[in-house]
Amino acid sequence: MPGEIVQGADELLVAEFLESGDNNTFSRLLKQHQSSIKSIVISTLGIHFRSEVDDACQEIYIKLYERAKSYTGKSKFSTWLYRLVKNTAIDYQRKNIRHLATHAYEDEEMIDWKTSNEEISESVNQSINEFVEQLPLQYRTVLYMYYWQGQTTQEVSKHLLITQGTIKGYLHRIRQQIAIIIKDIDI
Repeated sequence: MPGEIVQGADELLVAEFLESGDNNTFSRLLKQHQSSIKSIVISTLGIHFRSEVDDACQEIYIKLYERAKSYTGKSKFSTWLYRLVKNTAIDYQRKNIRHLATHAYEDEEMIDWKTSNEEISESVNQSINEFVEQLPLQYRTVLYMYYWQGQTTQEVSKHLLITQGTIKGYLHRIRQQIAIIIKDIDI
């Protein structure tokens, strides 16, 4: 029913925190979502900006603490939190773009593509990472949520407020481009 208040474990924790103002309750809520917050920040900032992830997360934790009272309960807390995290990470990226750009290639970590080094050469891995970095933010987010977080296209669609067909289209185009990259390198 539209406008109905959603009640789940997270929603109850938020209500308890807002009612009591107890920092331990907030800590429990934060612990439950810390890894997903970090994952969203990494997917938004990109792999070359991992050194900035902790700072961006700190900014998000503060914002979450300050804005928890604006949560109305009309949607799942995880959906509300996703929007807060995503928007804050994008704002962080915009504010710090010059600083981030100077450190872009200092972080040499590559994405673990869930395959061994014998199967994919370093040049393919590097080419794919460069390709992923060039993707529009929306495509990168879909890619990350689907492959690294293991969400279904339906779950990704719900979180991003995009049709499931669009999500499937994004993934299809990404896979096509990666196939071309691999073919061009000629393994």
